[in-house]
Amino acid sequence: MNILICSKLFFPENEIGAIRPTNFAKYLNAMGHSVTVLTGVPKSLFLGSQQLNDSIHIERVDHSGFALKLISGVENRISNRESQLALSRIQSQKKQTIINRLYQKFKSFRLEMYNLYLEIDWFLQAKGVINKKMGDITYDIVLSSFGPLGSHLIGRFVKKSKRANFWVADLRDIMHNEEYSKVINLIYLYFEKEMIKKADSITVISNGLREVLERTVGQQKFRSKNVSVVHNGYENEIETIRAKNNSNILKIAYTGSLYSGKRDMSLLFEAIKELVHEKKIERNKVEIHYAGTSSSDLYEQAYSHGIQDMVHDHGYLLRFQAIELQNSCDFLVVLSWNTRKEQGILSGKFFEYLQAFKPIIAIINGDLKDSELTKMVKDLNLGIACEYVRKDIDLLLLKGYLVNQYNNKILEGNIVFNPNLEQIKEFHYQKISHKLEKICQDMTLKSNLLRG
Repeated sequence: MNILICSKLFFPENEIGAIRPTNFAKYLNAMGHSVTVLTGVPKSLFLGSQQLNDSIHIERVDHSGFALKLISGVENRISNRESQLALSRIQSQKKQTIINRLYQKFKSFRLEMYNLYLEIDWFLQAKGVINKKMGDITYDIVLSSFGPLGSHLIGRFVKKSKRANFWVADLRDIMHNEEYSKVINLIYLYFEKEMIKKADSITVISNGLREVLERTVGQQKFRSKNVSVVHNGYENEIETIRAKNNSNILKIAYTGSLYSGKRDMSLLFEAIKELVHEKKIERNKVEIHYAGTSSSDLYEQAYSHGIQDMVHDHGYLLRFQAIELQNSCDFLVVLSWNTRKEQGILSGKFFEYLQAFKPIIAIINGDLKDSELTKMVKDLNLGIACEYVRKDIDLLLLKGYLVNQYNNKILEGNIVFNPNLEQIKEFHYQKISHKLEKICQDMTLKSNLLRG
């Protein structure tokens, strides 16, 4: 098959969203398919060991000159002092007035409009590249990887202009979001419904996302569409002999964003605070390591439980540095949410953690129990999953788990971890990509049979 992958995020971009389309390109090419990638210019590089086959043709598209100037101006105004000032800001925080709240909403809306403009700008630049450089090529499949929105818009254009026979719309996230302002949400909802209507096949990363899509368009319309679950995965071979933390300190790591409180680590902080108070663990023998751009939010959560001194902030790290940090710690924390409006939030970070072969502490925010992440942690025997919706029970379970592992670490020098390795291997991107290949082949085969 001749396949075009439209993804603004792609190797060597240092973002988690680049991993999925990069591996699809890598393994579809290894299976013998011709793969072309239309992508953006990376903002920061992942300086890892991965290399792509030269036979994968990559066409990189940058923003317009005006948009690049706008981006530069915005980035120059971003403060790098937020994590250092987090505690002082928390201590002096005052109750917000109505005017302050309205101002915050205005700033959020302005940021949403800015991001939307950038996606439309990139789409227009990519459209120009297709018309100039790829106008005579017809692809069997165009695969668009959302988000961001620009990837989806260009995939839709390729199919609409008959430069591809079939359009596979791949969703790592649902387009509409309850956190957006009403205007922006309506725009994304429009594109989402149009995608469901026009795409020949839709792939999502979890069963929960599939159910959210079904509710968005209604059961009757949804049943007429080809919607498949193609999970995220991990890239490298699993090192079953784990990189060991040889110190007598129990180290817990979280690398990623907190999404303005949607991901909440407070349950872990509360468990540690109570165990220290109960003298079941020593304060100076547990460390919490963080890497990401949400330092102030994390410090605020830790400060509210009086254990901010146990947090070690590494700031923003390149991906290979974040992986090194993960390998140096004993436990890896996954944060997610599960609400009546949003389910199936399985971040790429969770699957990245699989190849680290370390125990996972999953903490799920929200008002709906029995999340998909909880089920996966239990089925794969990866560690422990705790949900805020049943905090009374799960806090006790988390405390018990931490005490047992703490004692194993301090007394025996190691922690207990016996995951279901054979099931974990099913999430390697090589196997995940075979599922995507079959979806594409089934469409082309069915079309050929109808024509024949």
